[in-house]
Amino acid sequence: MVISQLIQQITFLLWATFWVTSLFDFGNSVTVTAVYGGGYNALVVKYNTSGLAQWARSTTISATRSSIFSGVSTDGSGNVYVVGQVTNTDLFQWGNSVTTTGAYAFDTSGVIIKYDSTGTPQWAKTATTASSTAFFENIQRF
Repeated sequence: MVISQLIQQITFLLWATFWVTSLFDFGNSVTVTAVYGGGYNALVVKYNTSGLAQWARSTTISATRSSIFSGVSTDGSGNVYVVGQVTNTDLFQWGNSVTTTGAYAFDTSGVIIKYDSTGTPQWAKTATTASSTAFFENIQRF
């Protein structure tokens, strides 16, 4: 059972980052357009167990700063949690009226975003104030 769950999670979710303003096509009519051409745009792609892309999400409107996802996990209800970083104190919009603002003006702030099983953003969090660099590298399901 543990191996089956691990295989399902590995083939079900894939995350990556990219950093140009262009259209990315993952097949199966799933596309994403990067909105910030001067750096990284955070990206999460959901695949099914056959390797077909189901949905892809990134920032919908980005400040002129980078965003990066570096970890992904799911819960028992199929919700997807991604962690990473946003740069500077700019506003990042993730869709569905979900936004975050970086907390540190000189570098990065950690970010965590919850998507439901269909890829609709539910909420996003960052620190509210910070005096140094912060970021999330990984997330685990217990």
